[in-house]
Amino acid sequence: SLIEALENDLVEFKTLQNVLYKRRSGVIKRIPNFWMATFKNHPDISYLFNKDVTECFHYLSKFQVEEIESDKFKLKIHFFFNENPFIANHVLSKEFSIENNNYISKSTEISWITGNKPLRNVRSKFTILGSNVSQWFV
Repeated sequence: SLIEALENDLVEFKTLQNVLYKRRSGVIKRIPNFWMATFKNHPDISYLFNKDVTECFHYLSKFQVEEIESDKFKLKIHFFFNENPFIANHVLSKEFSIENNNYISKSTEISWITGNKPLRNVRSKFTILGSNVSQWFV
């Protein structure tokens, strides 16, 4: 049937997409500060990066968007960090979903390394909204 053919095509597409993403990730790993530079130079989000945030994001090694397959919209964003003087977490994640017409987000709790919290006046929840990237950690 047409639906089965579409489902098979979608599975094949996702498989090829995952292979491409894995290969791309290997290339990106070899480029120093790739993700920090990418975010800082992006025309729509570069204004979010102040000096303190930039220092912390120098340790960002991988950025991943995970689409959760379900009957509802659900997306997870993962930020992977190398060992650094700011946070003990190796991964910070933010999950977004829409349920019953409500926008819901859940965040990783940040474990700051004592005395090295670079983001001033910031609470310890990871968010994506705000006037600078430090607000991602609200």
